[in-house]
Amino acid sequence: MTKETINADRLHQFQHTIGKPFIANLKENISSRFASNDIVSAIGIFDPQNAPRDTLVAEFPMFGKNSISLLHNHYGFQKPALTLDGQETVKLPIINSEVHSELVTFRF
Repeated sequence: MTKETINADRLHQFQHTIGKPFIANLKENISSRFASNDIVSAIGIFDPQNAPRDTLVAEFPMFGKNSISLLHNHYGFQKPALTLDGQETVKLPIINSEVHSELVTFRF
């Protein structure tokens, strides 16, 4: 066996025993943390590249309103949570009514 063959075998073994299981677990972890793809998609409202290229009367005025409402419904209310040491606590809303109103008014 040559050195190259041994290295290729080690790489294949690493990919099979560590690399692929690690990637699969990482994907599962990310999917479970962001269970709703709608929330992840709605965050795209903050990327100016997602704004309509033209300020067409029919499209531009409504752009992002659904996304902002979805984010407000998800992040706009108190939720029960646990601290790192297992104590019960409450997560405060990230998007309150005032922020929601500002986002709807001032998009781009």
